[in-house]
Amino acid sequence: STCLLLDEDTCATNFMVRDARMQALVNKDSEPITPFIDRVREIHDELGVSTVLVIGGSGDYFDVADTVILMKEYQALDATSDAKEIASRFSTQRAKEALLPLNMSQRIPISSSIDASRGRHSVKIDTQGLDTIRFGEENVDVRYVEQLVDFSLVRAI
Repeated sequence: STCLLLDEDTCATNFMVRDARMQALVNKDSEPITPFIDRVREIHDELGVSTVLVIGGSGDYFDVADTVILMKEYQALDATSDAKEIASRFSTQRAKEALLPLNMSQRIPISSSIDASRGRHSVKIDTQGLDTIRFGEENVDVRYVEQLVDFSLVRAI
């Protein structure tokens, strides 16, 4: 993919960012997760993957954002220069946690491990309400994907 779409509200907080206070309390050696804020620029520069991030709780991302869009009364406003000015006035006290370069290996599914066949059908993919996608003989439980609020969204997958 060339773009990641992330909503801060549905992401784990320690995946998104660890502030200076939490870094002081929990040593990096005790925290296995490198926050996304410390990889987002590298993911873009090294892998060519852009990120669209819906966020309302961490101004630390102002430091790594190319563009900041502010939603005000249902209008999208370019707030990049304001965000950059705020970032320069209020520096983050957090330390970058990505100490080693991103090491990505190619992840290619083994085609024989994906079997959508069922009975006489070479490809059979169904949905069962909002909760389940039937892929061949396998049931994929999607009940906790909170963005799936309508049957049509499950069908689109």
